[in-house]
Amino acid sequence: MEIAQSPVTTRGDLGIAPGPIERMPALACVLDILGLLGRGGFLLDDARQVLLFNDIAESCLRDGLMIRSGRLAASDPESNERLQRLMGRAGQSPRALATAVRRSIGLPLIVHALPIAAAARPVFDQAGLLLFVSAPEARTLPRPDLLSRAFGLTPAEVQVAIGIAHGRKLAEIAADRGVKTGTARTHLKTVFAKTGTRGQTELVALLARLAS
Repeated sequence: MEIAQSPVTTRGDLGIAPGPIERMPALACVLDILGLLGRGGFLLDDARQVLLFNDIAESCLRDGLMIRSGRLAASDPESNERLQRLMGRAGQSPRALATAVRRSIGLPLIVHALPIAAAARPVFDQAGLLLFVSAPEARTLPRPDLLSRAFGLTPAEVQVAIGIAHGRKLAEIAADRGVKTGTARTHLKTVFAKTGTRGQTELVALLARLAS
């Protein structure tokens, strides 16, 4: 069964603390499910140390959120105060609580905090709190493996297509992949040819239809 839309990241990957994903299969599964729903997910322990997060959550770390000394924080001071209060209150509430985190561009991120019940702790290893994050303007997109199978796109072409659908510029996509902008442009032209689209607007519309 294919459950991973994209890989989750451990604290060890960040150089924060060791956290092998093999020891946390339940946590990884939760983050995979959130990824399939188009949501970022962070799992924290009782000390609010970040254990795991998925790639959508990682994208939020570029603007709005950050990990500081192993703990999740907001870049904007006022937003960070709200976020820290949210995480503190979440452990005392049986339901999900929410707050907004300001970003330098775009609408604020919406962060929900949901405590993991004591009865579920044995299954969820060290995790005590689940944060799921969404951007109001975020588009729902089809899974990368679906794009690959449907149109014969290579992994590089899939990344370019998804980047364009997220409203990113070719230069940004190329920089993330460590290639020249011209290479990304070549990939995009191939994506147009394989998908039968005639420009970025048609490509984005096609991907939105596939995700619906």
